[in-house]
Formats: sequence, C-alpha cells, structure tokens
Amino acid sequence: MKLATACLLLLGVVCAERVHYFGDKVFQITPKTEEESDWLHSWIESTTIKLDVWRNPKGAGRATHIHVKAVDVESVTEVLKQKAINFTITIDDLEKVINREHFHNQLFSYNTGVYSFDRFNRYSEIDAQLTQFANTNYNHAKVNKFVMGTTFERRQINGIKITAKSGPSTKPAIWVDGGIHPREWISPATVMYLAKLLLQPIQNVDKVLAKYDIYIVPVVNVDGYEFTHTGDRMWRKTRSNCRISRCCGVDPNRNWANNFGGAGTSTDQCSEIYRGTQPFSEPCVKALSDYLRSLKNSPGGLKSYWNVHAFSELLLTPIGYSTTLPRDYAEIKRVGDIFAAAVQKTYGRRFEVGPPSRILYPVGGGSMDWTYENLGVVYSYGPELRPSRNAGNGFIVSPTEIRPSGEEFTAGFLAAALAMK
Repeated sequence: MKLATACLLLLGVVCAERVHYFGDKVFQITPKTEEESDWLHSWIESTTIKLDVWRNPKGAGRATHIHVKAVDVESVTEVLKQKAINFTITIDDLEKVINREHFHNQLFSYNTGVYSFDRFNRYSEIDAQLTQFANTNYNHAKVNKFVMGTTFERRQINGIKITAKSGPSTKPAIWVDGGIHPREWISPATVMYLAKLLLQPIQNVDKVLAKYDIYIVPVVNVDGYEFTHTGDRMWRKTRSNCRISRCCGVDPNRNWANNFGGAGTSTDQCSEIYRGTQPFSEPCVKALSDYLRSLKNSPGGLKSYWNVHAFSELLLTPIGYSTTLPRDYAEIKRVGDIFAAAVQKTYGRRFEVGPPSRILYPVGGGSMDWTYENLGVVYSYGPELRPSRNAGNGFIVSPTEIRPSGEEFTAGFLAAALAMK
C-alpha cells in the first residue's frame, strides 16, 4: 500500500493523499481439515505480517480471504506452500480492480450531485435523497427526516422514519442501518434501495407499515464512508484522531459494551479491528446506541434491529462472541430462515443463517449483541450482503449489483417483519 504523494507533517497535522494498492493481492485460502483451519487462524493472529482479513470463517472447506500488500506477497506465498494449504489468488492487482470499479461507477454518474440508485453515491447525495424522500407526498406512507447524531469530524448522521399514512405513529420500531464499515459500499446502497421500495406500493409494504414504524440510517460511519471516496477505498474504521496520527480510527463494530475486547478484537491502534480505548468511545457508536435506547424506552418500543454489512451472503444472529446459543435462538432462527427463503425466491441467492461464532468467526463488541442482550431486542440481525462467500472480488462490487441486492434484501426484510411475533 503506497501513498500517491508523500505525507507531510505540518503543524501537527498528518496530510495524506489517496492510498493506492499497486500489486496488492487477495488470497483465497481453503483449509482441507480442521487442523489446517486451526493453524490458519493461529497464524493470522500471531504473524508479524500486516494482513487485511476480509473473511475468516473457521472450519474445513470454508474459504478465508486475505488482502496482502505487494511487499508481503512472496512471504505469505512461501508460508502457505510450506504448510501445503490450498490457496488461489482471486485479485491479482487490487489497484486495477478498484480503478475498474470507479470506471463502472462513473458510467452511471449521469448527473453528479443527484442521487442515483444505479451507482455508489457520495454522502451528500445520499443525504439529499433522504430530504427528497421526506419532502415527497406518498399515498401509503409518511416520511420524516431526523438527525441521529454527529461524527468525530462533525458531520451529521441522518436518517428517515417511515410510517403508515394514517394510524398511530408510535408503533413498535424496526431499525435498519448501513455503512458502519465504510468500505462495504453495497450496504448503504442496499439500505437506500430498501427505503425506495418501502415508499412504493409493492406487496406487503402496507402490512408491515400497519404494524411497525421503520427507521433507516443508510450510513452510520459517515466520516469513514467519505474517506473511502476521497482517500482510501479500503478504509474500514472511523476517522477518530486521524489528523494527529497515521494509526487512527476504531472499528465501530468492536466498540460496543458487550464482550468489549473479546474475540475478534485488537488493542493495536493500527489494526483493522482496533476496539478503541473504551466502549462507545466513537461518537457515531455513542449516538447510535443512545438513539436505539431512546426507541426502546419509547411507547412503541424497539421490535427489531438490522445492522447491514457485506459480504458473504449470511444472516448473522446473536450471540457473536460465544458459541453458546441464546435462549431465544429458536425464534431468532425461525424468522431468520423466513428472511433467507424470501431472499432465495428473488434471485436464487442462498443466505446462511446463524451466529458469527458458528458460521463465520467469533466477534466481541458488536452492535447486534448489544441490542439483544442490553435492550432485549430478540430480532437482532446482521445481514452480510452480496457477493457470495466464495466470490473473489469481496468488497469491490459492480454497481449493477445494487438493484438485485436491494430487491432481495427488501423481500427478505418484509417477510421477516411479518413473521415476527
């Protein structure tokens, strides 16, 4: 990973141009046995090579995806060959793949500054579309725009509340957010597509709005999301203290109180999974938790929470940090399976349902566990959207995937909402 131009240290401010990834590769590593899987996880945790782990499930036959810097490719290749572990290179030059994504995205940029459902948008365009939603008169729904909070860099985190055109506006709430990990561009785009479809008279929307108020925040980590457009396409964390340090930011989905500092987190400030100094240290995380708590304490309460990610085509359920299943797991899984079935009916995609600790990897400090354990929100989910777990492109998705992702997620969401008790 290199910088386009040298960083300058001026008046205590670290200045960085766009990050490039010339020659960086993505390895897909598939252990044949449980022993190989155990070794792979141990090596990833202990190696001094700085790896960017995109996907790291446990178990034989489950592919791990690792982004490796160009200078480390030879070393990683040698280690894997010595252990005789199967691997392939799914991305030979990450810079070329990012540039191709940018080119394809520009093809759909007919009117810069105006939101398009056919491309990946800047936050100002997303925010303008939220305003447009709120200012439009719909036959079946009302839309109110709200401010969830403010980021470290003083940007507003905005969302919309969608309610039925008539009837009480204090029904139980369902919350959907995206963009907590900013490099997962398909997440905000899909959440925005959900909002679009909820405001159209499609099947089951009226039934869901008759039961619930829907809160949608497309981008939680606004600072990080903007930085993926202007500085580093692969940025994962917040932007806390990035003006004074190159090792900056916190993984906002490791910054929650439940099992803070547990599995799948790091105390290394340079790590992609750095947990932060304490729970809720990040303004966007604190703002989100405060808003969710206020909804839980409101007359209607908080019925369901959806924290939308990419990639792997999974529906993650509590508990993330433990293989012990929660007492409500049968009900959580029942509704999750209904979501997955509706998704599959749309475009044939198969979402696996289960706790991260069992189908992906253990993770502490996540939002889904906090809403389940602290707020008692049984229907707490973490969808992992397109592409599939075996796709080589990972977070780099063509804008042509936005529409099918939005349609299949909306179908699953509506089916799940109607199935909740």
